Parts: sequence; C-alpha cells; structure tokens
Amino acid sequence: MKLIVLLAAATVAVPLAICQDHPQRLHQMIGHVSLSADSIQRDISQAAYTPIIQLKGDVEIVKPLCAPAGPAGGLVCEEEMVLHADEAEYREDTGEITPKGNVHVTFRKIK
Repeated sequence: MKLIVLLAAATVAVPLAICQDHPQRLHQMIGHVSLSADSIQRDISQAAYTPIIQLKGDVEIVKPLCAPAGPAGGLVCEEEMVLHADEAEYREDTGEITPKGNVHVTFRKIK
C-alpha cells in the first residue's frame, strides 16, 4: 500500500517539476510596440506611477518606424525595428529602450 501511494505521489510531482523548467513567455502591447520576454515587470514600489517596464530573459521588442507624411500630419510606417537582448528597460512615456547583455537589432518591412 505504501508503495502505491509513493508511486502516485511521484507521478504527480514529476510533471510539475518538468513544467517549472520551461517558463511561459510573456507578451505585452504598449501602443504599437510589442514586448515579449520571460519576465515583464513594472516597478510599483513607489506610490506614483512609473513608466519604466523591466524585461528579462530572451527579450524581444518590435517597434514600428514611422515618418511624417504630408501636411495633414499623418504617419507612414513601412519598417519596424526588432531588438533582441538578454534584458531591457522600456520607457512607456518616451519609447526609449535601454538594452543590456547580448544585444542584436534588425529592421524589416512591415507586412
């Protein structure tokens, strides 16, 4: 009887341990900017709102590159920047990105 209980407990514990080794990727859209990473956090330790978002682990930030078009003030967005980094901070108010670690930036046409 003890052996059956032990085997049942081991069967339940093993899948949980395997799932913890593969964290779920997180995604967030801020306007037209796509953020994805293993961890996405905003510093809420202060009472005031903070526009800084901290991204850690296999960071990808995709941001459209737009230019003014015509006197009406419209924008034309034909390309996007794709940034990969180990870590990054994204300032929601200015769009400024501060990458850290292994950083790679590419540009591609918007589909």
